[in-house]
Amino acid sequence: TCTDEVEGDSVLYDSTYYACVAHKDYWHPDGQYEWTSQIPEDERWTNPVNVFVRKHEGLCNEKRDMETAVVDGKYYQCYENAWEEIDRFTYFLGRCNSLTLNKKAHHDSTGYFECKGTARSSNWEEVLIPNYYGDVCNAGLEGYVKEYDGIYFICRTKWSGSNCWWEIPSISELPVPVRNGNLCEKANMGEVVEYDGVGYKCSFPKWTRASEYELSVRRAIV
Repeated sequence: TCTDEVEGDSVLYDSTYYACVAHKDYWHPDGQYEWTSQIPEDERWTNPVNVFVRKHEGLCNEKRDMETAVVDGKYYQCYENAWEEIDRFTYFLGRCNSLTLNKKAHHDSTGYFECKGTARSSNWEEVLIPNYYGDVCNAGLEGYVKEYDGIYFICRTKWSGSNCWWEIPSISELPVPVRNGNLCEKANMGEVVEYDGVGYKCSFPKWTRASEYELSVRRAIV
């Protein structure tokens, strides 16, 4: 029986291929299904990629629009009634187009991305985690360190703060307290720590050298 469930299937009978096709017209807006040897000349039936994926995943129609599939290690998506090959970023993050410009997306299989470009040309671009979350980096936060997923990021500034950005510093660029797991945040502003006889004070947004008095007070408290 030719129904919407098997639309797109084909069978060989007496050396002739027949396909289950839906004919839509004024009297049958949802489609009248029948087996026919007159294969429609639209992309759903002639596009080689669509034909290949259809054999594995079934027909791509309005009900399955934007559905994705993996066949032989390649990624595909049902889009506008035809299966088409997509890259792994589109598979995991969704489409990057004029409707999703500036959208941010994350997946454990890809990382952190933002849809960038113009209405005519756009693509997913990887961004640093602080940029993904919208963490502020400005002249007043120069040297501020944040940590995500065990990775440290530092706020850099240039030209008197007119140019600011996040970057991943080398271990040697990190303050000693940070290397030992102590970040300097507003919540612990004024905290004094000591490593190898040297005192450090959280003077938000970054660690500075503590005075001898501040260090002696800490030692007395500890």
